[in-house]
Amino acid sequence: MRIWPAVGIGALVAVGLYALLVSGRLWSPAHASPAQASPASSTPVSMTQALTFLPDLVTITTGSTVTWTNTSDPGTDHTTTSDTTGIWNSGVVTNGNSFSFVFTSAGTYTYHCAIHGILVNGTWTRMIGTIIVQDPTTTPTSTATGTVTTSTPTSTATVTPTGTRFVFLPVIFNGFGVTTTSPAVSMTESLTFVPQVITITAGTTIIWNNVATDVPHTTTSDSGDATSWDSKTVNPGGSFPVTFNTPGTFNYHCTFHGSIGMVGTVVVQSGPTGASW
Repeated sequence: MRIWPAVGIGALVAVGLYALLVSGRLWSPAHASPAQASPASSTPVSMTQALTFLPDLVTITTGSTVTWTNTSDPGTDHTTTSDTTGIWNSGVVTNGNSFSFVFTSAGTYTYHCAIHGILVNGTWTRMIGTIIVQDPTTTPTSTATGTVTTSTPTSTATVTPTGTRFVFLPVIFNGFGVTTTSPAVSMTESLTFVPQVITITAGTTIIWNNVATDVPHTTTSDSGDATSWDSKTVNPGGSFPVTFNTPGTFNYHCTFHGSIGMVGTVVVQSGPTGASW
């Protein structure tokens, strides 16, 4: 007669243990080995209203994650899509949303936005980027934050960066025609001025060249005073010169694309002592 209570208690204990096992509170694979490991550090890239990836060059080590976030205004969608088909494709990323990808193999990966990128002769232009993935034992050649290609150092006014385009044109000083070398600013397909900041001396002429394939631009000063200028529409292949005689800092924009970040700055410094034009 005393066996039945013992059996009853044993049965209750067994049922209780089984319930705990089923619920996962006593033990489960998820508790023994978490299904989602602690996330590794992620390198951020912004997908901007100016139709750029910022930074557009990132260097990481294998196993690292890159996270692209759409920081554009609502209504401007983007993608991050590898140039080599099948490596990654985010699909449409709307404002405020992100896409992450883990790079497990060393190499150089170029990519583009499938919405705003333009394919020219097999090469993607406008809204493009590069990810350099190195093995952990490889000495990195650049920082994880990459570089921004739309800015130019402004500390030296008299040195022209290698690769700056020059053109020749007659410039009138005191009524005499003088042929001079003029620095140039490119108005690009990616809706930028390159270089974005340029430093010159008073009396120098800058020429804006529209190097885009099919996009018109303007160079238009922000101010409306006597130093202001406005090229009106400059079609692809066209140019517009401005001579700066007054020292100062002059901000300008493209009338068509200024609202999405196509802006620039001209810094004009006093000419050498004793110079006369």
